[in-house]
Amino acid sequence: MRKDPLSVVRGMTNKDLISEADVISVDAMTRSAMVRLRTTSQTIRVSLGSIDPDSVLDSRARILVYLSPFGGISPVGVIQDRPTSASSPAVTLGDKRGKSHFCILNSDREPVWCVDSLGRTSRANIEVSSSDVSAPPTYAELCSAFGLPSIVGDGFLGLVNDGGLNNSFWLCAAIGTYWTYTSMGIAA
Repeated sequence: MRKDPLSVVRGMTNKDLISEADVISVDAMTRSAMVRLRTTSQTIRVSLGSIDPDSVLDSRARILVYLSPFGGISPVGVIQDRPTSASSPAVTLGDKRGKSHFCILNSDREPVWCVDSLGRTSRANIEVSSSDVSAPPTYAELCSAFGLPSIVGDGFLGLVNDGGLNNSFWLCAAIGTYWTYTSMGIAA
Protein backbone atom coordinates (compact mmCIF):
# COMPACT_ATOMS: atom_id res chain seq x y z
CA MET A 1 0.00 0.00 0.00
CA ARG A 2 1.44 3.34 -1.06
CA LYS A 3 1.25 6.26 1.38
CA ASP A 4 0.50 9.78 0.26
CA PRO A 5 3.44 12.24 0.61
CA LEU A 6 1.78 14.24 3.40
CA SER A 7 1.41 11.20 5.68
CA VAL A 8 5.06 10.28 5.05
CA VAL A 9 6.17 13.79 6.07
CA ARG A 10 3.96 13.78 9.18
CA GLY A 11 5.65 10.54 10.28
CA MET A 12 9.13 12.06 10.05
CA THR A 13 10.77 13.93 12.87
CA ASN A 14 13.07 16.92 12.47
CA LYS A 15 15.96 14.60 13.34
CA ASP A 16 15.14 12.49 10.27
CA LEU A 17 15.26 15.57 8.05
CA ILE A 18 18.56 17.07 9.29
CA SER A 19 21.82 15.58 8.09
CA GLU A 20 25.51 16.36 8.30
CA ALA A 21 27.50 17.06 5.15
CA ASP A 22 31.24 17.48 4.57
CA VAL A 23 32.20 20.54 2.54
CA ILE A 24 34.31 19.56 -0.47
CA SER A 25 34.66 22.95 -2.16
CA VAL A 26 33.22 26.45 -1.95
CA ASP A 27 32.42 28.94 -4.71
CA ALA A 28 32.27 32.33 -2.97
CA MET A 29 31.14 34.05 -6.19
CA THR A 30 27.93 32.00 -6.41
CA ARG A 31 27.66 31.44 -2.63
CA SER A 32 27.43 27.69 -3.17
CA ALA A 33 29.35 24.62 -2.05
CA MET A 34 29.90 21.04 -3.13
CA VAL A 35 29.05 18.81 -0.18
CA ARG A 36 29.03 15.08 0.53
CA LEU A 37 26.12 13.87 2.65
CA ARG A 38 27.41 11.72 5.49
CA THR A 39 24.31 9.49 5.53
CA THR A 40 24.34 8.51 1.83
CA SER A 41 27.78 9.68 0.55
CA GLN A 42 25.87 11.53 -2.21
CA THR A 43 27.76 14.56 -3.55
CA ILE A 44 25.65 17.60 -4.42
CA ARG A 45 26.01 21.37 -4.95
CA VAL A 46 23.98 23.44 -2.50
CA SER A 47 23.32 27.14 -2.28
CA LEU A 48 24.76 28.46 0.98
CA GLY A 49 21.92 30.95 1.41
CA SER A 50 22.68 33.07 4.45
CA ILE A 51 25.78 31.05 5.44
CA ASP A 52 28.95 33.07 5.02
CA PRO A 53 31.18 31.27 2.46
CA ASP A 54 34.28 32.21 4.51
CA SER A 55 32.96 30.13 7.42
CA VAL A 56 33.13 26.90 5.39
CA LEU A 57 36.48 27.34 3.61
CA ASP A 58 38.33 25.16 6.12
CA SER A 59 39.04 21.65 4.82
CA ARG A 60 37.33 20.12 7.87
CA ALA A 61 34.16 22.22 7.60
CA ARG A 62 30.82 20.50 7.91
CA ILE A 63 27.35 21.90 7.48
CA LEU A 64 23.96 20.80 8.71
CA VAL A 65 21.45 20.44 5.89
CA TYR A 66 17.69 20.06 5.81
CA LEU A 67 16.64 17.24 3.47
CA SER A 68 13.19 18.11 2.21
CA PRO A 69 10.93 15.05 1.93
CA PHE A 70 9.76 16.53 -1.37
CA GLY A 71 13.30 16.86 -2.76
CA GLY A 72 15.93 19.53 -2.34
CA ILE A 73 18.54 20.33 0.28
CA SER A 74 18.94 23.56 2.25
CA PRO A 75 21.85 24.38 4.58
CA VAL A 76 20.80 25.37 8.11
CA GLY A 77 24.12 25.91 9.90
CA VAL A 78 27.82 25.21 10.08
CA ILE A 79 29.61 22.81 12.42
CA GLN A 80 33.24 23.64 13.00
CA ASP A 81 35.67 21.54 14.93
CA ARG A 82 38.89 23.35 14.19
CA PRO A 83 41.52 22.42 16.74
CA THR A 84 42.01 24.96 19.50
CA SER A 85 44.20 24.93 22.57
CA ALA A 86 41.33 23.24 24.41
CA SER A 87 40.14 21.27 21.33
CA SER A 88 36.60 22.55 21.87
CA PRO A 89 34.10 22.17 19.04
CA ALA A 90 32.01 25.17 18.00
CA VAL A 91 28.79 25.86 16.15
CA THR A 92 29.03 28.66 13.60
CA LEU A 93 25.77 30.42 12.84
CA GLY A 94 25.08 31.17 9.20
CA ASP A 95 25.14 34.95 8.99
CA LYS A 96 26.78 38.08 10.32
CA ARG A 97 23.56 40.06 10.79
CA GLY A 98 22.14 38.55 13.97
CA LYS A 99 19.35 36.66 12.20
CA SER A 100 20.51 33.12 13.08
CA HIS A 101 20.00 31.86 16.63
CA PHE A 102 21.39 28.96 18.63
CA CYS A 103 19.25 27.96 21.61
CA ILE A 104 19.47 25.53 24.48
CA LEU A 105 16.00 24.17 25.19
CA ASN A 106 14.58 22.56 28.31
CA SER A 107 12.66 19.27 28.24
CA ASP A 108 9.48 21.17 27.29
CA ARG A 109 11.33 22.57 24.24
CA GLU A 110 11.26 26.10 25.71
CA PRO A 111 14.38 28.25 25.24
CA VAL A 112 16.52 28.43 28.37
CA TRP A 113 19.33 30.42 26.74
CA CYS A 114 19.81 31.70 23.18
CA VAL A 115 22.53 33.57 21.35
CA ASP A 116 22.35 35.15 17.90
CA SER A 117 25.10 35.32 15.30
CA LEU A 118 26.23 38.70 16.66
CA GLY A 119 26.78 37.21 20.13
CA ARG A 120 23.73 38.84 21.73
CA THR A 121 21.94 36.67 24.25
CA SER A 122 18.18 36.71 24.18
CA ARG A 123 17.72 36.25 27.87
CA ALA A 124 19.67 38.05 30.57
CA ASN A 125 19.97 35.67 33.47
CA ILE A 126 20.09 38.09 36.37
CA GLU A 127 19.08 36.60 39.68
CA VAL A 128 16.91 38.86 41.83
CA SER A 129 16.99 38.75 45.62
CA SER A 130 14.73 40.57 48.07
CA SER A 131 17.19 40.16 50.96
CA ASP A 132 17.30 42.94 53.53
CA VAL A 133 20.83 44.38 53.17
CA SER A 134 22.89 47.28 54.53
CA ALA A 135 23.62 50.37 52.48
CA PRO A 136 25.97 49.42 50.91
CA PRO A 137 25.58 45.62 51.15
CA THR A 138 28.33 43.64 52.87
CA TYR A 139 30.21 40.67 51.44
CA ALA A 140 28.38 38.37 53.86
CA GLU A 141 24.97 39.75 52.85
CA LEU A 142 25.70 39.23 49.16
CA CYS A 143 27.00 35.71 49.84
CA SER A 144 23.77 35.01 51.72
CA ALA A 145 21.66 36.41 48.85
CA PHE A 146 23.47 34.72 45.92
CA GLY A 147 26.29 32.45 47.16
CA LEU A 148 30.07 32.75 47.21
CA PRO A 149 31.44 34.71 44.24
CA SER A 150 33.90 31.91 43.47
CA ILE A 151 30.96 29.46 43.27
CA VAL A 152 28.51 31.56 41.21
CA GLY A 153 31.39 32.40 38.84
CA ASP A 154 33.00 35.43 37.22
CA GLY A 155 30.47 37.68 35.54
CA PHE A 156 27.48 36.50 37.57
CA LEU A 157 25.01 39.36 37.95
CA GLY A 158 22.51 39.69 40.76
CA LEU A 159 20.02 42.41 41.63
CA VAL A 160 19.12 43.07 45.26
CA ASN A 161 15.70 44.66 45.78
CA ASP A 162 16.55 45.71 49.34
CA GLY A 163 14.01 44.05 51.63
CA GLY A 164 11.59 43.65 48.68
CA LEU A 165 10.43 47.24 49.25
CA ASN A 166 11.07 48.45 45.67
CA ASN A 167 12.85 51.61 46.80
CA SER A 168 16.54 50.62 47.08
CA PHE A 169 18.39 48.46 44.54
CA TRP A 170 21.92 47.11 44.24
CA LEU A 171 23.37 45.64 41.03
CA CYS A 172 26.02 43.13 42.10
CA ALA A 173 28.67 41.29 40.09
CA ALA A 174 30.94 38.41 41.08
CA ILE A 175 34.60 38.85 40.11
CA GLY A 176 36.97 36.13 41.31
CA THR A 177 36.48 35.95 45.07
CA TYR A 178 35.00 39.47 45.34
CA TRP A 179 31.56 41.00 45.13
CA THR A 180 31.25 44.38 43.41
CA TYR A 181 28.13 46.52 43.52
CA THR A 182 26.59 49.76 42.42
CA SER A 183 23.50 51.49 43.71
CA MET A 184 20.53 51.90 41.38
CA GLY A 185 17.69 54.36 41.68
CA ILE A 186 14.14 54.50 40.41
CA ALA A 187 13.52 56.59 37.30
CA ALA A 188 11.27 59.59 37.79
